[in-house]
Amino acid sequence: NNDGVIALAESMLATDPASALAEKIRLQAYSGKKEYDKVIELGETAALAQTDEEDKSLIYYTIGAAYNAKYNAGGNKDEALKNKVVEYMSKVVAGNAVEGAKAAIADLTK
Repeated sequence: NNDGVIALAESMLATDPASALAEKIRLQAYSGKKEYDKVIELGETAALAQTDEEDKSLIYYTIGAAYNAKYNAGGNKDEALKNKVVEYMSKVVAGNAVEGAKAAIADLTK
């Protein structure tokens, strides 16, 4: 239930506006709902809240994936969206998302 998770994360943020965990949970829930504009809107704040490089990289990967979904939905024609995918995937430097980010960049820049 992504809406419930979002509500929980927002209540956590109301209590602790600097909660890295709440930012991460909320962003993942919006991604799960495929609300890519919201992921993009909230993503940078969520990334900056993270203190762990793997968590920050996962946030950047999620933002890049949101841009990629919008790029694909538009028929892969919007160069600005493509550039945003590459920009955010390039920020993925730690953790399990690194290989996926590298593959996405390679696919878009071939």
